[in-house]
Parts: sequence; structure tokens; C-alpha cells
Amino acid sequence: MIDSAYDAMSNGESIDPSDIADLVAERDAIQSQIDHSTVNEIMSLSMQVLDMMTDMSRRNVAVGKKVADAILDRPRGIRQNQIDGARRQAEEVAIQKAKNPGASVQTEQYLRDSNGKILKGDDNRGRRLDIVVIKDGKVVGNPIEVTSMNASKRQQLSREASIHANSSVFVRDRTTGNLVEISGLISRVERRP
Repeated sequence: MIDSAYDAMSNGESIDPSDIADLVAERDAIQSQIDHSTVNEIMSLSMQVLDMMTDMSRRNVAVGKKVADAILDRPRGIRQNQIDGARRQAEEVAIQKAKNPGASVQTEQYLRDSNGKILKGDDNRGRRLDIVVIKDGKVVGNPIEVTSMNASKRQQLSREASIHANSSVFVRDRTTGNLVEISGLISRVERRP
């Protein structure tokens, strides 16, 4: 049908509206087949990866065993820590929103230079702040590092202090895209279960 339409147009003929409707239906059917095929390919690839990992763990290949062990341990250990960390952070965000009406409470903010480039500490790593409160283009109070009752934050705070010691420090306000100075404001640690 599409070929017939092209032939008709190339010969200067007009196309009947019902033919156009048929072409649209044919196009939609083809697109549906493509979409279905793409989903099936993604599912097939995912299954191949899962099968490969299962096979590797069954053969007790060192890498496969490590991957399988990590997957099995993740729900109990690492995943629970991530869930608890996210919960703690969400609780603190709610507290800061209540304390600072109209402010933007932002999470996971890197310390940056005046050009927006991520700054690095003495250990050559960047520092990402858990929570920063920004209102009217200014940081409100010190940033907040939210953690468990007994986790050491010495390394992160040391990195943060070394960054502040070497230059002017900014964060990028996600609501405006502007850099907001945070020089000298070291994170305070907020611990909760």
C-alpha cells in the first residue's frame, strides 16, 4: 500500500483520504511491532545476563561466585544500610523544610569552585554534602551530614575542611542553577538510629 501511494504521488495523482487512513494504520502497526520487538530484545538480554551470572556461580568461578554472593548479601546488609540512610536523610529533609519555610532543601550537593567545577580535597576526591538549605540565594546555617549513631565521619569532614582551606567554596542551587557561596561552613553531623 505504501508503494502504491508513492507511485501515485510521483505520477502527480492525488491520494484518497481513506488511503491515507490505511497508511496511518499500517504505520502504527509497524511501530507497534518495532516497540514489541525492542521490549523482547531487552528482556532477552536481561535473561542472558542473569543466566550467565547463575552459570558462573554454579561453576564456582571466582568472579561469578563473588557476584552471586554480593547479590545474595545485598538485601540483608548493604541494601538495608542504603534504606536506613535514605530514611535518615528524608527525616532530616522534612525537619529542615519545617524549620525553613520557603527555603529549598537540597541533597547530595558537591562542593564547587567559582566556575562550578567540583573541588577535591587532599585525598583527591570530591566532597558531596548530604543536605544544604538555600533561601534567597544564600545558604542557611551549616550543611548537614546525616548518619547512623556510630558511623565515623572523620574522613569526609577532613576532606571538606581541606577543600574549604584552599579556596572559596560554592554549591549549585538546583532551583536557579546559580552558584551559592558556602565558604567556611563545615557540615554539622546529625546522628539518628
